[in-house]
Amino acid sequence: MINVYCVLVKPKYSIEHVENLYEQVRKHLTHEFKMTCLTDTAWKTNKPIEFIDVNSHELDTWWNKIILFNKNICSQGINIYFDLDIVISKNIDFLVDSVTPGVLKVVDTVWKNDEWWRLVDKLDHKNKEKFFCNGNSSVMTWVGDSHHYLYKMLMDDVFKHTTEHY
Repeated sequence: MINVYCVLVKPKYSIEHVENLYEQVRKHLTHEFKMTCLTDTAWKTNKPIEFIDVNSHELDTWWNKIILFNKNICSQGINIYFDLDIVISKNIDFLVDSVTPGVLKVVDTVWKNDEWWRLVDKLDHKNKEKFFCNGNSSVMTWVGDSHHYLYKMLMDDVFKHTTEHY
């Protein structure tokens, strides 16, 4: 069983985005999967989607994504995460077939071409170094709870991590 996750927190997206993601995965993944949505609101749907309340973690917006690495949330087996603004247009079995135990895979930021880097160089921003990352967490894959330390590290000092890297 493949575990597919997303995060739905107010105010940007709605249950329709989650249902749309479910349908995209159903159409483009040939493996059996279970979908789980981490959310701050009680949603109802006729799709087979499980909801997990994230309110007790007291994180804002996209920071709720880190809860996926909590040992009590993360499922054993192959885990795939999708942001709700992605569009799946072709088969995604490669995400399952290329998973490596102990390795967290994220999207390569191929859009960060030479022109993009020149624009970043011109920025007058106090945290300009945060732009120098070649990965994006819009799509992630990992196995089991192998990255539980990410959750622990963030929760040990939420203020430091969420204000330095927003």
